[in-house]
Amino acid sequence: MSPLRNSTSLEPTRPRVMRVDLSALGAHKGAGVEVGEWHAADPLADRVGCWGGPAAALVWFQNPAHRETFFALAVGPAVARGVPTAARAVVMAHAPLAGCVREGQVGSDLARRLARVTDLLLLEGVASGSGAVLVLGEEGVRLECLPHLEGLDPEATQRALVEHLGPCASLRVGPAGEAGLPLANLAAGSDPPSYVGRGGLGAAFAARGLKALVVTAREVEPVGNETWAALQKDSPRLAARAEGGSLELFESLAARSALGARGGAQSVSLEEARTFGDQARERVERRHGCKGCPTPCGWVLDKPEGEGAAVGARFNALHPLGQNLGIAEIGEARDLLSCCNRLGLDAKEAGACLALWARDRPQLWGDAVALEGLLEQMVRGEEPAAQLGQGADALGRSLGLPDDERHAQGHGMGTESNLAVHLGARVGVRGREPMRTFPFLVGSGFGRSGLEALVAPMPLPMGAEDPALPAGKGRLVWWHENLVLALDLSGFCSFAAAGMLADRVVDLDGLARELEGVDGESPGERWLGRGAVLAELWRRLGSRDASARSAGSQDDMPGGGMWDEYHALRGVGLTPEDPMGDHILERALHQLGGSVEDEILVDDSAPVEPTARGRVRLRASGALAEALGEDPTLELDLPTHVRSVVAEAVRRWPAAAPLLGREGAVLPGVHSAGRQLGLDDWVHDGDELDLILVVSGG
Repeated sequence: MSPLRNSTSLEPTRPRVMRVDLSALGAHKGAGVEVGEWHAADPLADRVGCWGGPAAALVWFQNPAHRETFFALAVGPAVARGVPTAARAVVMAHAPLAGCVREGQVGSDLARRLARVTDLLLLEGVASGSGAVLVLGEEGVRLECLPHLEGLDPEATQRALVEHLGPCASLRVGPAGEAGLPLANLAAGSDPPSYVGRGGLGAAFAARGLKALVVTAREVEPVGNETWAALQKDSPRLAARAEGGSLELFESLAARSALGARGGAQSVSLEEARTFGDQARERVERRHGCKGCPTPCGWVLDKPEGEGAAVGARFNALHPLGQNLGIAEIGEARDLLSCCNRLGLDAKEAGACLALWARDRPQLWGDAVALEGLLEQMVRGEEPAAQLGQGADALGRSLGLPDDERHAQGHGMGTESNLAVHLGARVGVRGREPMRTFPFLVGSGFGRSGLEALVAPMPLPMGAEDPALPAGKGRLVWWHENLVLALDLSGFCSFAAAGMLADRVVDLDGLARELEGVDGESPGERWLGRGAVLAELWRRLGSRDASARSAGSQDDMPGGGMWDEYHALRGVGLTPEDPMGDHILERALHQLGGSVEDEILVDDSAPVEPTARGRVRLRASGALAEALGEDPTLELDLPTHVRSVVAEAVRRWPAAAPLLGREGAVLPGVHSAGRQLGLDDWVHDGDELDLILVVSGG
């Protein structure tokens, strides 16, 4: 990128860039700010950066000199255009816990206010003075020192900022960030705030000397689009997420034995998961979501009788502080989450640290009061809890845990039966967390025909739709990772996209066309190509944890062929012949060659035993449970395939039909005895099937 040039008339296809030197801004009012449009000396880097603010930020960090000296905040093109449900701001910096550049998405009105000012904000230098606040508005940029903000929690900080500056959005740290702890997070918005903490991004922000960044500019108004909103409302999975607030994931993961307790030493049963979810439903104060979203998926939990601050509750925050720590009561998990929010700690990382600490101190399991005390001591730097502040990975090493145990014993996930999830967690260029929406493609009712239609013209071997078979998983993980990278670039909600694609209310071309706002041939393939290019840029950044994932991972993973398939395809991201990925699928097909015929075939032979009349019990939750009624049981000829059982359920309960199937596809994921079933798996007399509508992650 060349030095920024002042510009009063910015070309719309080029992201606006604002570069702020905090050291210079503090020393001399009016200095230290450069505003211009994106330009890079290298033609390819220049073109990639023109895809949007997050892409420009990723190109910027390709320069090693920028990686530990800059903090970036960016908005994607869908945010700037005001697409409904596109309200994610991208935070990118060298994250101390990860030891590399990481990015995360954060909600609230921050992105839409920032989009009024710039597409990419680059911060360098260190602000001086206590309570430093960077203020961005339509009238300019300034740095203020507000000492009374020191020590305040994120919500109190936002209230003080609004009182001082009027209506505004902010990105801010709490006491943990001020203390320099690497597991500090960032808060945006209020009532309740949205948090981002991947890899220690809060610590990276605080290292710039800032307590908060404030945007006083008006929001970019959402574009009214009734058709687009109707498509989101037409997705049963999004309806289930809106009804369940992401807490349906407790049930989904427990149904396939993928939910752990006490640092993963125990498994959470399906009954225990449902009980936890029922407790949460009793504590819901209200629901909230991104502005303009027709299916808001956030739950706000409050204490009984209105005591204390409301807490935005999501699975990814409640599980690390609940069952992962031996806590079975939603109220106690909620209190621990409230403590993390007040201190400005990333809930997942804090929960992982506490789980590792409790490993040799069993009296701590389930003791929410003692665990909360440890978090308070950690932020104050008091021993022995101060050791927890180094993060789960470093803590695990200090406790003598080998590499392959540190993550499992900290994060408390069970045995995942979906091989695609295994692979995505191991090979993702941004780590395991950004691959969170992947399982909606495999083993969640999508079915072979839907999967083939979505990834066409890429061929799928027999068994690719079966979560327990390695067939085709490498190409599916590659395809999906490209998609997620393109979605995160746009600023659109990846969960909403996952639901609409999985429920066939929109295809990939339709999704890409709406979010890009331009016509043209094969916009979906163009998106996949962009994702492949971005993946290559992330891979080039390298990371300490990426090398750890690669070392020895192939040998201990079931289905090693899927590892080879993924890496063969990931290598087609950038070539001199197609540097922008415009023909990504064509090159992927060439790379795959005749591998389809060599894959494992599904054994579709007839069952040995003869069919006879039998009974199958169905279990569900939410709207699907209401439609099925109390204790739904089917009587039919068994054994038979899963798809036949669901078809019989559609005939038996017509009111449940829209939630069970669409265009021949089965919508819910089907599980039995802790195993995720494929549509051609056999069901026998006496089986109990759990039907779960879910969008993974959140």
